Amino acid sequence: MERRTLIRARNLIMITICFILVISTVTCIPPVTDETGYIFSNTPNIQNQSDMMILSSQTERLSSESVEIPASDYDKTVAIIVENVLYPSVMSAVNQYQQDLNDTGYNTFLYTNTISTAEDLKNLLSTWYDVDDLIGAVLIGRLPYAEFYHPANGGFSASTFICDLFLMDLDGNWVDSEPQDGVYDIHSAVPFESDIFAEIFVGRIDPTCLSWGGSVADNVNTYLARVHNFRTGGAQRTRQALAYIDDDWAGYWGSRWADDLELLYDTVNLIQDPTTATNADDWRTNRILQNYQWGHLCAHSSPTLHAFGAGGTGTEGTVSSAQIHAAPPSFNFYNLFCCSGAKWTTADNLAVTYAFSGSSSLAAIGSSKTGSMMDCDEFYGPLAENATLGESLVEWFSQALTSSSSAGSLFLEWYYGMNIVGDPMLTTYYDCTVLTPEIYSPTHPEEGDWYSNPQPVFNWTAPPEVNSISGYYYVIDASPTTIPDPENAEYTSEDGLILSENLTSGIWYLHVIAKDSVGNIGDDVSHFRVNIDRVAPTVSISRPYEDQAIPTSSFYASWIVNDVHSGYSHTVIWVDQDTNIQYNDNGLGFMLEGLTEGSHIINITVYDEAMNNYSTQYAFIVDLTNPEVTLTSPFLTVTSLQDVPLVWTVVDEGSGYQFTEIRVDGTLIGNVTSPTEFTLEDLELGTHIVNLTVYDWANRTASIQFQLDIVQSFFEYLVPLAVVGLVGILIIGIYRKRR
Repeated sequence: MERRTLIRARNLIMITICFILVISTVTCIPPVTDETGYIFSNTPNIQNQSDMMILSSQTERLSSESVEIPASDYDKTVAIIVENVLYPSVMSAVNQYQQDLNDTGYNTFLYTNTISTAEDLKNLLSTWYDVDDLIGAVLIGRLPYAEFYHPANGGFSASTFICDLFLMDLDGNWVDSEPQDGVYDIHSAVPFESDIFAEIFVGRIDPTCLSWGGSVADNVNTYLARVHNFRTGGAQRTRQALAYIDDDWAGYWGSRWADDLELLYDTVNLIQDPTTATNADDWRTNRILQNYQWGHLCAHSSPTLHAFGAGGTGTEGTVSSAQIHAAPPSFNFYNLFCCSGAKWTTADNLAVTYAFSGSSSLAAIGSSKTGSMMDCDEFYGPLAENATLGESLVEWFSQALTSSSSAGSLFLEWYYGMNIVGDPMLTTYYDCTVLTPEIYSPTHPEEGDWYSNPQPVFNWTAPPEVNSISGYYYVIDASPTTIPDPENAEYTSEDGLILSENLTSGIWYLHVIAKDSVGNIGDDVSHFRVNIDRVAPTVSISRPYEDQAIPTSSFYASWIVNDVHSGYSHTVIWVDQDTNIQYNDNGLGFMLEGLTEGSHIINITVYDEAMNNYSTQYAFIVDLTNPEVTLTSPFLTVTSLQDVPLVWTVVDEGSGYQFTEIRVDGTLIGNVTSPTEFTLEDLELGTHIVNLTVYDWANRTASIQFQLDIVQSFFEYLVPLAVVGLVGILIIGIYRKRR
């Protein structure tokens, strides 16, 4: 990516310097007649009448149902659209092609109904883009196309040409203005709503123009068989590229485009110096027979002829499509910087000839009009990252259709004819995509659930793969994002795993990548989470406490739970026997009701999310009967000189006697546990009310109340009488003595 940035910066600096050269390369030469009678001109021929009739005279037939293979869990959808009348003759090859795309990780659907116009085709593509996340379409057979017109501008003559960008730009504004002749002549963005770039790609597998190779169906079947062969390891060429730059682009442009190719290939052979090194004989009898995967050809051309030499005069010879087919070409891929070289409706067109000739040819990229691809780093860069031809073309359009591109303000004239002839789903690495296996566990099926079993069993389904899966690398750890490294990961050829050791409690992840039979190792990892909890929760009962006496037939039980790993799940409560379930829920409190009098046992069992459990139980007493109290002493009238002994008896057959509360005249005198007796002291003279309240252990009560009279004792009356008597005697004695 850093290299692409440097190259692009260099390119932008050189645009102004080289603009005059750009203009000179698009200004074509005086007319020259090729072998087919086609006239070279700076104005490509308008679509010929026979080509137009192919579209307009399509015969109607009963539409076949669209065929759709069930979608995978992948996020890229590709439409395979086959010409209705062609489909029965290519059905088997198309089905294999569709299966290959599925096995490479795409959602695909097959559409074979008749499509009458380019607008109808675009409407289908737009709907699929909105609904099915369509990324592109493969068009097999002669399917509708749109044409675009631009007036003369900046060295380009006025031109009407095939414009597959119409099918790729789904949100731009395309207008057929005056004259309204079915040819678009305005393309613009809707401000703040859309742009003029491609949202999807299309590529055409259409050999209709060829005069050799049998029927259209024969050529399609042969081509699709070759594509399948490539995807499964055949039709391979050495991973290197040839940049063959004819005279008018030798030097700066040739070196620049060769540098761009180095984004994709380590080995790029640049042929441009001396200029005589690039000529018709060398290209036809030498270069296209060599062992290259990619050929980047820059030569003046018509739809069916290359003309080598300065100015496109053909002074260094010409090569026709018939000669190319006879050679035949041996590369896999061709980027044709060749004006009108990909005008695929013209009989025996160059791009179609390259793509359908020989045992290795797969696809050609070129233009249906004067102009071709510049800013090649924006195309080769994505290809180097294993993008498809179609995805790379979409990326290129997003950078090229701006005034900052190498074409400057003439990007329409330069680039609007660009298209792919051949399978747009191809990558230059025939199979470096290994999809992710789908992991599941019969013992631990739900990734969000917790399990007490410390030895999970894992299985996985082999991902679809053109070249079959040979094995898997895996790691088990506590990280959710680990990518197994083949250097230190475990390897197995089995589609599953049984652990030999227990996992400790916690969250664990299994990470698996697949390896195919040709040695490719997947980049996308399948992760599966298992949650292990082997530690039971703990519980403490808040209420009732051990041996608590309860005075009612119902009470609120409560408890506290702790669990380290999976967390609290629920509680089961039974009373007296395990069949008497009173509660089974996830709360921490519950009202027990309908309890009978007597002793009981409450058992509380708590569970965590892994179904580990812990139980505790307490005894408690339900006491629904008040105690009985009987006073046995004292007498109810007591002299002040006496202490008042209280004696009473208590009967409680429930929770048992706890204590007695004694009050005199409402004042608490004391609490007595055992024995049941107490002495009242220092009571004042007068009447007192004494209350005895007895409590049992359930705090049930019984009371007895009585009146106690405190009066003076007989002795207390005698003392003052004695004193009075003695005083009287003394007085009488004194009186007698005086007499």
